[in-house]
Amino acid sequence: MSLEELKKELESENQGRVREILDRARKEAKEILDKAEGQARELEEKAGRELETEKSDMERREISQQKLAAKQSLFELKKKLMEQVFSEAELQVLKMPKSDRAKALKYLVGLARKSMEVSTVYCNRDDMKQLREVESGEIKMLGGLIAENKEGTVREDYSFETLLVQVRQEEAQELAKRLFG
Repeated sequence: MSLEELKKELESENQGRVREILDRARKEAKEILDKAEGQARELEEKAGRELETEKSDMERREISQQKLAAKQSLFELKKKLMEQVFSEAELQVLKMPKSDRAKALKYLVGLARKSMEVSTVYCNRDDMKQLREVESGEIKMLGGLIAENKEGTVREDYSFETLLVQVRQEEAQELAKRLFG
């Protein structure tokens, strides 16, 4: 075999090996590329699922916040309405006709007498005119009276302010039921 033939044979073998190496490299590159594309798809799908989950969570939180804000607004509105009802009641007490006021004062004196011996009654100047049967003293108040025993050791507060506060405390829940069901 001549040198030239040997050279051709070696080149042919080398080209075959080069082709084999290139084919293997292409095959490995394709496998790596396919694997990378698969991983990229998986990551993209996972990110999409996580994004949807986060979006749903955000929507639920937003809805919860809106519901809470609506409940707070409704509560404030109800509270304001209750305040208006009690303010209106106070206004009605202040506007009470003199005849009704006289009856109310007489009733309050009777109520005080049931629990103690009343000596003096304190009330506002206008109500003093209605209470001639007991000794009275003037005190600043919307109306009603404060009854005191002879020794001045016991006082019972039947002022309209105190009675309205008591009614508010005792009847607020019932009023809320009537107003709001």
